Amino acid sequence: MFHEENRGGNNGLTSFEGQTLILPTVTIGNVGQIALDYLIATLLNRTTGEGVKDGDCIRKVGYIVHDSVLPLVGNNAFENRDAGANGALSLAVEVFQIAAKKITIIQQRSPVRKNENRTYAVDLGRWIKENKFLRVVLLTTQDRALSLHPSLASATVYQWTGVPDSFTDFPSRYVKTLATPEEVQAGEIPPVDGVFHPRGFVAQFVHACEVPSIVLSMFSVESVNNLVEGQQLAAVLASCLSLGITAGENGAFAFVTPPSFDAIVTDDPAPIPNMLL
Repeated sequence: MFHEENRGGNNGLTSFEGQTLILPTVTIGNVGQIALDYLIATLLNRTTGEGVKDGDCIRKVGYIVHDSVLPLVGNNAFENRDAGANGALSLAVEVFQIAAKKITIIQQRSPVRKNENRTYAVDLGRWIKENKFLRVVLLTTQDRALSLHPSLASATVYQWTGVPDSFTDFPSRYVKTLATPEEVQAGEIPPVDGVFHPRGFVAQFVHACEVPSIVLSMFSVESVNNLVEGQQLAAVLASCLSLGITAGENGAFAFVTPPSFDAIVTDDPAPIPNMLL
């Protein structure tokens, strides 16, 4: 499933023990993927600066191959061809790591095959457990047309009942406890204001993953505003996980835009303040 990147000086297998795993779902607006692209591009840009310790750098450590994920290959999403890029390729599911922060990021660029959500979720959950990840942050979106509470248009964190308190770095006033489908069906705990009902890959992953997990969710529609929403999600992660991305005087994060975004037909979005904090 996981294939380690050939990085020359690496003499051993990449360790994931005790790390926070961040991964997106392929859903409305691709907001989770956009958020991670902003984070990765910004952290890669910081990696090239002077005075940056090796452990603070983000590096691609490998990729995941699974029969349930549609294959994909393309140009490196984070290299500018006009700046001497080395021609590396981007694949469907890539794995990045910030060793000093004990954070691993899975970037998924293609969807899961029809009727294969459970298979992929079970195998991914098993891999997460076997590699002794500490916790998981899952990024997703919901259809804004289904929102019963327009005030919840910004990012909201959902934590399932029975999950250990492993996410104290996320502001508690924004963390909503969400019952599992079994608890709701048994009448033990009602769903949170009818706002979020896990379905698709999220629902399957919740059942399969035995590591403490939360879902960072936004209401969204397919539009050019998905870039703005992606920045908002990225800002939440940068703040809560202390990724070392500096915010300006107005509280906004100036993320580096990946070169692969050049083909998107829209003006470059202005930096978005962290609306969760």
